[in-house]
Amino acid sequence: MVKYAGLLQFKGTNYAGFQRQKNGTAIQNVLESTLSQINNTATVVRYSGRTDAGVHAWGMPFVFWGREDLSADKWMFILNRMLPNDMRALSIVRTSPDFDPQLSAVAKQYLYCATQERLGPLWDDFFAYLPNLPIESSAVISGARKLVGEHDFKGFSKKGSSVRSSRRKLYEVSVMFTHSRMYFSFVGNGFLYGMVRLMVGTLLQIGWGKQDLDFIDEVLSGNAVANYSVPAQGLHLVKVWLEPDPFLESVKANERDLS
Repeated sequence: MVKYAGLLQFKGTNYAGFQRQKNGTAIQNVLESTLSQINNTATVVRYSGRTDAGVHAWGMPFVFWGREDLSADKWMFILNRMLPNDMRALSIVRTSPDFDPQLSAVAKQYLYCATQERLGPLWDDFFAYLPNLPIESSAVISGARKLVGEHDFKGFSKKGSSVRSSRRKLYEVSVMFTHSRMYFSFVGNGFLYGMVRLMVGTLLQIGWGKQDLDFIDEVLSGNAVANYSVPAQGLHLVKVWLEPDPFLESVKANERDLS
């Protein structure tokens, strides 16, 4: 057996999150079951972080021990033939035995997509439908600026988290408005359970005039708790930055082979 690293893209609509579940079907359940069939033995994956039910991912890093007689390309081909239509492996590469996608994750980007009008069956599962209320975009942008930096985000997390520290650093928070759609992007060194959805909810409350800008300062100082969480279906894990990055190393190796 050798160790492989993979990037998994998935639509989370029909799943109970990424992490393996006993009383529901999670992404991990399906992925491990499929890998086990190919391996002819029980196979467990390790991944960079959990996602909630209904959340989508453009590329979730994971690792597994697999048969050495199959090349990485063959692994990806077979895996994609067997996975359901709402999952796809974007890359499979051989990696070092000590590579851990969770410990190697140095930053992540989440994107939240919201709309005030129905987009049709092809897009409805990827956007959260929000009330068609007047929104003050400048207030939302000012609130987003307050979130940038290193803070204690405990007040922006849901109960049930078992992390040792609730301090996180957000490198970038950006908001974009179009005709009836809103996009919220967050880049940080880590995120607490439910953190992104509570931050988006708070920014929307500020834009709707239901909360003052100072409310964010109160939450970050521990004097208040965010209480409006937007629906999961609008949340996307866009990218996970890894150090070391086995996918980048594989590209560099291929470039050396071609030179």
